[in-house]
Amino acid sequence: MEIEIDKNSKNIINIKQVFKYFDRDYDGFLNCDEIGIALRSIGKCITQNELNNLIQTINNQQPNPAKVSFEQFVNLATLEFQYSNQTQQQIIAAFQIFDKQNTGFIHSNELKHLLLTLGESISLEELDSIIADADPNNTGKINYIQYSQVLAASVSAL
Repeated sequence: MEIEIDKNSKNIINIKQVFKYFDRDYDGFLNCDEIGIALRSIGKCITQNELNNLIQTINNQQPNPAKVSFEQFVNLATLEFQYSNQTQQQIIAAFQIFDKQNTGFIHSNELKHLLLTLGESISLEELDSIIADADPNNTGKINYIQYSQVLAASVSAL
């Protein structure tokens, strides 16, 4: 799930922990190999093309090629990337096919049926896990717009 960035909140602490974790050479900077992984780990959906453009922009703006400080990383963490919105929109569109009354919800039983009959075979344990993620309050209804955010973040991590 993507972290909502508020520069005055404790999310900065989480971002700092991610930054420190991926700063493998402990120089206080993330290099180009570390930037994409670190952004994805906080839920940012960034394509390789967007990352390449970002790194090229960074290289053009500073003498230390493809390295970003913590402050620069916080600024990058606030950016919206195109892939995230496209992926989420595609997921929502797929769910809307099954939402005949256009309520923003589908029944968890319908999702179970779809998962069991379409696509790859999954185990009952996997099915239960998916339904638990999609319907955490066990209401029988899945808010697919909220769930699409979780799925879009998962897709970006692949």
